[in-house]
Amino acid sequence: MEKETILAKIRATMSFSEETFVWIGSLPKIDVTYLFCWEEIPGNDTDKFLRFLTQKFDISGLQNARIEKTNDGRTIIISTENKYISLKLDHNITKVQLIINEKLFDELIAKRENDKIKIYEGADVWFKKEKGNPFFSEFHRTWEETLIDSSQPIIQEYFHQIGISENNLPKIKIYESYSGSWIIEAAIVMVGSIGTVYAILKGISELPEISDGLTDLKSRLKKQFTKKANEAVNERLKSSSSHYNFSPPPTNPLYTDFVIDARPLLSITPSLMKSHKIHLNAAISRDFFSIENLGDDIMRDIQIGIFKTTTPKSEWKFYESYMGKIDILSPHQTIAKDIGDFKNSKGEQLNLSEKMPLHTDCWIQDSHGIYLFMFYLDK
Repeated sequence: MEKETILAKIRATMSFSEETFVWIGSLPKIDVTYLFCWEEIPGNDTDKFLRFLTQKFDISGLQNARIEKTNDGRTIIISTENKYISLKLDHNITKVQLIINEKLFDELIAKRENDKIKIYEGADVWFKKEKGNPFFSEFHRTWEETLIDSSQPIIQEYFHQIGISENNLPKIKIYESYSGSWIIEAAIVMVGSIGTVYAILKGISELPEISDGLTDLKSRLKKQFTKKANEAVNERLKSSSSHYNFSPPPTNPLYTDFVIDARPLLSITPSLMKSHKIHLNAAISRDFFSIENLGDDIMRDIQIGIFKTTTPKSEWKFYESYMGKIDILSPHQTIAKDIGDFKNSKGEQLNLSEKMPLHTDCWIQDSHGIYLFMFYLDK
């Protein structure tokens, strides 16, 4: 296998836009399970219906409930000592609102069949679940190919213009894709050892200039990736939603972000690596996390992830972290965040209050790159 040298790291992030979430929220549920006949409550389907309420909402004591229907036949009322449940049939006979103690808990599907109104338990269409993560996971190869197809021509054009021959042009290599929105980790790699790549690049230009040129491509790369990714996601959503005769999705269904970190290219030069400085400071306790901007420039859109374990680890996956965000950090400013403000992909808050030693590793990403800090909290 040929040796490859990483010149820059890329992180592309995809998530549904607010407009897409509105569209998804408007989609009707699909019917999957028959529950009861409206006309048979109260009546032959009462026991079946009460079993559904007990199992779905963990309601006890329904065997002694009082069940009645309003005079217009549009509302079923179930009452116990501590529960008041109502099912309200809409005028179009398409849905039923299930309300428990004046709070809407579910919406069932109603269908008129053979002069009877049949009630079904609906389920969200598959790409609506978990904020779209199953959808992004299902077609992750497509998004990876989209990143390569949209970015590699721009990268190769840049290196060709500065004088790199056709057979030495870098390429995009995908390393990992995972949820937390949908994140694709990739790199710009060049075939050859560090020494060989250094000699090729050094013969063309100074490495800092090449690095700056790569960084300057960010807006162009993001624009092209956003365009191609929107087209790919729209096509997949349209295909999936047409199966259920849903309305078409938004033309641009995505929010995207794109980070390119060209520091690996600079690290090829030992003298530059020795003089490299980090522009932030991080600290953590069991109650707070703080970050200080050591530089003279404003830091924006700072993403933070914290891992915790009782034993040291040498490898982490980003989606395992408890994440937080700081929108803006002025020069020489320090901001502290409560540990509970950091949440994992399941929405669970970070808790470091355990009376035991903890290893708490932390990654921080800003527009310049990604940094890793390793902490040890004793008892």
